[in-house]
Amino acid sequence: MKISKSKLSIALARKQWNQRDLRDNAVVSSQTTLNINKGLKILVEDAMVPFNYALNACTINPARCLHLDDRKGSIQVGKDADIVVLEDNYDVLQTYCKGQAKL
Repeated sequence: MKISKSKLSIALARKQWNQRDLRDNAVVSSQTTLNINKGLKILVEDAMVPFNYALNACTINPARCLHLDDRKGSIQVGKDADIVVLEDNYDVLQTYCKGQAKL
């Protein structure tokens, strides 16, 4: 089974990941929480997705799926300026909400 980019984006947007047994496509009953920074790390380091595509899967694609891309998902004039700064190991270094430092 291949997981499409849109399904991955929706799962990341909700910050929930339903664990699946990919051999027989059976859904495991438990759910786990996946933080966006950890999802980005998995996409880049484990799945070998190019960084720009992985970043879009964690930012603009979920915003588009949720119809929030007019104010979230990318850095542009007029958008909310909600930004997460990550360290090289994908740990959160700093967060900004509407341009104000929060961490």
